[in-house]
Amino acid sequence: MKKSDIPEINANKYGAKDFASQSEWISIEDELPPFHTEILFYVNDKLAIMKGAFYRNSHKFKFYGKYTEAAFYKDEVTHWMPLPKPPTQ
Repeated sequence: MKKSDIPEINANKYGAKDFASQSEWISIEDELPPFHTEILFYVNDKLAIMKGAFYRNSHKFKFYGKYTEAAFYKDEVTHWMPLPKPPTQ
């Protein structure tokens, strides 16, 4: 496949340029998420957004994948947000 065979995607058409200003991310310095509720969280050292939960007993953010799981301390996570609503159609 040549580079010319790959279609270009106009990121601005999809709002990527303004994503940061539209973000609903909450800093963990401002507010911790509710315990045991599925959320998205950002792990700074991994530069990754993960779906998981914040657990009361361990005070860790936990991610559970199909074949793996991981736990992160609060100082490794910088932001979180509620899961977006699913599509209606």
